[in-house]
Amino acid sequence: MNTKIFTFSVLVAISLHSWGKPLPEITITKLEKTSDKRAKVELMWEIIKDTYKDHPDTALYFANKMGDLAKIIGNQKRYTNSVWAKAIIYKGRGALKSSATYLFEAHQLYKKANDNKNIAVALYNIGQVFQAGNDFANALLYLGNALDQYHLSEDAQMAAKTHYEMARCYIEIKDYEKSLTHLNQCLSSNDNKKNQSLTSKAHNYLGATYFKMKQYDRAIEEYMLSIEAARGLKDFKKKSAIAYNNIGEAHLYNDDLDNAGVYLQKALTLKDELGDPNFALSTRVLLSRLATKQQNYKKALTYLEEGIMVADKSVINTNLMDALDEVIALNERQTTVQIPTDQIISYFKFENQQANLLRSLNDELGSLNGRYVLKNAFETYQLSEANSNLTDQLSQSKVIIILIILLSLSTGMLSVYYVRKYLSLREFKQETTLGLELISHQLERTIKMASKK
Repeated sequence: MNTKIFTFSVLVAISLHSWGKPLPEITITKLEKTSDKRAKVELMWEIIKDTYKDHPDTALYFANKMGDLAKIIGNQKRYTNSVWAKAIIYKGRGALKSSATYLFEAHQLYKKANDNKNIAVALYNIGQVFQAGNDFANALLYLGNALDQYHLSEDAQMAAKTHYEMARCYIEIKDYEKSLTHLNQCLSSNDNKKNQSLTSKAHNYLGATYFKMKQYDRAIEEYMLSIEAARGLKDFKKKSAIAYNNIGEAHLYNDDLDNAGVYLQKALTLKDELGDPNFALSTRVLLSRLATKQQNYKKALTYLEEGIMVADKSVINTNLMDALDEVIALNERQTTVQIPTDQIISYFKFENQQANLLRSLNDELGSLNGRYVLKNAFETYQLSEANSNLTDQLSQSKVIIILIILLSLSTGMLSVYYVRKYLSLREFKQETTLGLELISHQLERTIKMASKK
């Protein structure tokens, strides 16, 4: 195929659905013109670095091409770069299994190269992937290992980020004391508030942790500090809107209804200015609760109706579900307020049934996506690493070379077999264990036979 036509086709295809930073067409043109394979690899790496944020499809395409070519010419560094690029691109897309698979491979490659800096980065990202999949035990394991590496290398900024991510995990599993510990360590490690955004987020999560502990005054103090820390940032308005919403909620739970109204209205004004109806819905739900506490049921319904009517119902939205639930509750409890028309009530009830179904499905899917899928990738990695360690230990004799070949073939067959068994995790685990036992038995038998010769 004519290379110019090929390059043009690639550019057109990926430009049709790409936004943001322009594609590096000059570099792509250089790539088209060169026949030197080593130069091609370097140019593809430049393209990947330029495109992975704004044009991930382009970056993924060239990551695959670079990995294949780097392997052919024996450029291990760029092959590792290609694996890493694919891991980060899939992570950005929320494709947890694919991201985890490439992250585990990258981690092994960094270990073989004794690249301690990137070992830590890989561990950190593996932890984040488990965190996104709601597997907080494994997330904390890998983040903790990353933190140890960052402390050894005295990388204070990455240590601060890791403390922050660990705190987020601990708040999810309701270990609030450890969440506070890691957030305060995050702020301590963030020298001179070098990372202003991280400082703001850490104070916001300190507020959220104190809120969970029902220490509402402390929570409000931290939310205020998060606003101060965000001053001058590009997303200051959004961070302020979130903080005002949280401050209003803390006042609401503390039965300070006047201040709750003040801060929730501030939050709603900013959120409406930002133009995202789903973002504003959470504040309207809180304002409805405030009006309900004030026994102003008509006003409470108005806030909910406003939010529901403009909310995007094509996505699973927790705030929408909450709003629909509360509409039903208000309609059942109110006595003196004129109820909305039958048509609206019917609409709310129908949407509420849909919301409850979606809530159930979301919980189910979250569990499957986060744990089942990652467990599959994790166990595949463990099997691969076990085989790798065994290979290292037995690499000194002819008998062992034969064993390695047998083991590689066995692993390949097992991998194909287990992919087919993907839909049954329990069966996958049982058969993986059986497969490993069979391989172990086969190896022991071969070693005994070899030693007798």
